[in-house]
Amino acid sequence: MATGAWAGSEKAIWNFGGFTGDGTKPSFNDLSTDGAGNFYGATNEGGTYGFGVVFKLSPNGQGGYNETILHDFGGSGNGR
Repeated sequence: MATGAWAGSEKAIWNFGGFTGDGTKPSFNDLSTDGAGNFYGATNEGGTYGFGVVFKLSPNGQGGYNETILHDFGGSGNGR
């Protein structure tokens, strides 16, 4: 069976780790989306306590995205 080249492109929509409290090392194979164009996922590290975050990336209407931290893992009784 012959395989053809797939013409496509990728574009980074967010760079993790550059902001206070931001997560690092995201698990991109676990992203979810909703009907509004938001992406939801988690990171393995980073955040306030260093144990990762749950995040939401929302279109900002200018071709980019804004990040919202929905949960910060770590601390007392905080899922980690």
